[in-house]
Amino acid sequence: MIVELLAINGVSSFLWIHAPSQITALRRTLKMSQPVFARMLNVGAGTAASWGNGRRPPSGPALKILHVAKKNPEALMELSNG
Repeated sequence: MIVELLAINGVSSFLWIHAPSQITALRRTLKMSQPVFARMLNVGAGTAASWGNGRRPPSGPALKILHVAKKNPEALMELSNG
């Protein structure tokens, strides 16, 4: 399991402890295939698959979007429609 640390205005806080099972569960909650999920996050299908099988963790903007989507799954859907 990986803990992502985010520093905003010099204050560090834990974003989200993400495991492959959490990413897969989020994708399933959104009722998306891996290719659709990848497009929603603007990453390649192989990248999204590697997160789901634990080969590598998400980082940067994708991690932040995943954090928002975990708290509010509809937000990811709004991004695709807007």
